[in-house]
Amino acid sequence: MVKKRILHSIPDSRELLQDVFECLDDALLLVEPETWTILGCNPAVEKIFGYRPEEIIGRSPELLHLNLRKYSEMVFPVLDEGRAFRMEVHLQRKDGRFLVSDLAVTEVLDQAGHRLVLVSLVRDITERKQAENLLQIQRDLALALTETNNLQRALQLSLEAALQVSGLECGGIYLRDERDGSLRLAYHQGWSPSFVRAADRYAADTRKARLIMKGRPLYGRHPDLDPALVRAEQREGLQALAIIPINHQKRVIACLNVASRKLENVPPASRTALEAIASQIGLSIRQVRAEEKLRLSEQRYVMAERLAHIGHWERDHQTQEASWSPEVFRIFGLDPKAGVPNFAEFMNRVHPGDRELLRREIEAAWSSGKRPLKARQFEYRIQRLDGTERDILTTLEPAPAADGQPTKLIGTLQDITESKASKIRITAISKAERESLQRDLHDTVCQQLAGLAFLAEEIKQNLFKNPEQAERDLEKLIQINQAALGQAKEVARGLTPLSGEPGALENALREMARTVSVTYRIPCRLIVPPATLLLDSTVSTQLYLIAREAAVNAARHARGQLIRITLSYRRDSVTLRVIDDGRGLDPKKSDPGLGLAIMKQRAELIDARLRIFPGKKRGTVVEGLWKKEEDQRVSLSPGTDRRDL
Repeated sequence: MVKKRILHSIPDSRELLQDVFECLDDALLLVEPETWTILGCNPAVEKIFGYRPEEIIGRSPELLHLNLRKYSEMVFPVLDEGRAFRMEVHLQRKDGRFLVSDLAVTEVLDQAGHRLVLVSLVRDITERKQAENLLQIQRDLALALTETNNLQRALQLSLEAALQVSGLECGGIYLRDERDGSLRLAYHQGWSPSFVRAADRYAADTRKARLIMKGRPLYGRHPDLDPALVRAEQREGLQALAIIPINHQKRVIACLNVASRKLENVPPASRTALEAIASQIGLSIRQVRAEEKLRLSEQRYVMAERLAHIGHWERDHQTQEASWSPEVFRIFGLDPKAGVPNFAEFMNRVHPGDRELLRREIEAAWSSGKRPLKARQFEYRIQRLDGTERDILTTLEPAPAADGQPTKLIGTLQDITESKASKIRITAISKAERESLQRDLHDTVCQQLAGLAFLAEEIKQNLFKNPEQAERDLEKLIQINQAALGQAKEVARGLTPLSGEPGALENALREMARTVSVTYRIPCRLIVPPATLLLDSTVSTQLYLIAREAAVNAARHARGQLIRITLSYRRDSVTLRVIDDGRGLDPKKSDPGLGLAIMKQRAELIDARLRIFPGKKRGTVVEGLWKKEEDQRVSLSPGTDRRDL
């Protein structure tokens, strides 16, 4: 009845509506406003919503997932004002897919002004909204990528953008390893740990990697790929799969893998969006990776400067502006946050005795003119704010412009304070060792040789006059000769390193103990545990020389009755002790002597700890403790407990 009344009120309405309905590409719905019943529709409804006209006429718009209560509260107030209603709504197709729709509603009134029918025009703007959404996401991603130089953050932003535009839930980004050509998982979201372990790398020779390197997107499951990976995808519940190569300058540098546990296939619109995102992030990944490499290189350079105590600097000739590397600030003991000091402040930090030298060298560098510009190297001293002095080795080198005139000075600063002190110590220790060797040769071997010469002359004179005396002298000569050979071996032992063979240290210490006992006529006892620690040649030699220096010093100066040399081993350490029962250390003596300095230097060579302290009752204990480093291999080998006099 209502329909007839509507059609009667519109002249020739049937022919008019028929023409309108058939020509429109947008869906047109005629809705009765009181009962909210669809009275008619055009053929475009089937194309847009998937319903045939007979399936939708006589039904409510709720069929399209439209909330009538909310809809009526918004529509009628607008229509009552004489205006058309328009809004964006999400309507559902027959297949369950939602569309972003532009909905326009107007009304048809009878002659009395009563509302007869609502005319609703629905336009599918899903693709347009997707394009706008993709464009906005791309803009946001581009802006975010320009604000980060962290690769992990860039990958996170890129993957989140890809998931957002595609409507998929999980995925990861693989980076190509330039060394072996494999693709390694660098960032992921939504994957279980077990799947990540199964799919963290595609070797270069696998079929999947070869397909990706061709540069074409892959959608859906590929049963002919690695069966283990296919099984992992099935266990993960992945259905819709997409693998998009990421290119830079026509080379695949990465790939974007995204998937869904809900969708059976990747929708066409999602494919377009994923490929757009992948094309965008290739340049960003390359730039961020290059920046990370540069930053890592700079960090290594700063670390190298710090380890070598070398800094670099520049000073412009015209502006007098200067730049310092972090190590230059560290050498001068200044805070980099305060900035580079001006030239006057810099000269105030130079030792007064070296300021004129530095000023002459700088002036000579600036005035080099068009002559061949050469680097100038010299030393000077600086004074820190805390009052300490440092020795500096510097290099000045003019940097010329096109006309050959210097435009800036560049150079390096090296803190050589410790190295100079080490050279002085090494020179003193070398001198002391030479003097010690001279004393050893004079006091032992040379005296024995002199005794041999004297006895040989006595034997010569008594050979015919007193044969019995000559025979006794000959026996004594043999004994002295044997002692001289032992002492010569002991001196040679101090000049040549020990071997790394088992027992090398113990054998050398035993021979040294016998020599000390014979030479200085004081018992020298060696105590070695049942097990022997296998040491390398350097450690064994330095421990032996420490023990030898300590034992000889005790024999010469302690005036005791006994010297004990003990070794104790653990799995990761060895402790050497030389103990005497003599008069002990002199507390009034401030200078410990070169013998102690030599022992300390030897301990430093092997990173051992040296302690010298009084014995329990009397005498002195010299203790050296050496511990192996984590990467050193040492082992205990069987031995015997030996006590030698």
